[in-house]
Amino acid sequence: MKRINGGEFRTMIIIKKPIVKTSDSGFAKRDKTDTENIFGEGINSSETSLFIPCKWDDKPYNRSYKLSGLVDGAEASRDYIYALINHTNKVDYDCDIWKVGEDIPYNIINITNIEERSRYLELQLRRVVQID
Repeated sequence: MKRINGGEFRTMIIIKKPIVKTSDSGFAKRDKTDTENIFGEGINSSETSLFIPCKWDDKPYNRSYKLSGLVDGAEASRDYIYALINHTNKVDYDCDIWKVGEDIPYNIINITNIEERSRYLELQLRRVVQID
């Protein structure tokens, strides 16, 4: 059983999703540079209302493993990060996660509904690999 202690949701993140536009040929086109916050622009237009509190950890509560290998032809670290947030239906695999204070986002690898009770979501994340 997953237990959350008081004060564990102290890491602030921003969840953004690419805006889907229609191309000239009529097909849907996603642009990773043009994103929007999935929870809107916030309350009273303050910056802190855009942040979502989470429990940020490099080890999940029920498993511990690390992988290494080749990703897109480049050697990359595949150490996963886990973010535990309150349950929402707005988060999906297209979203990117930004930890407040960092410039490189994280991709969502897996979304787990903790204990199938729709109370918490565990997001398995990996830092976006940028190849020059």
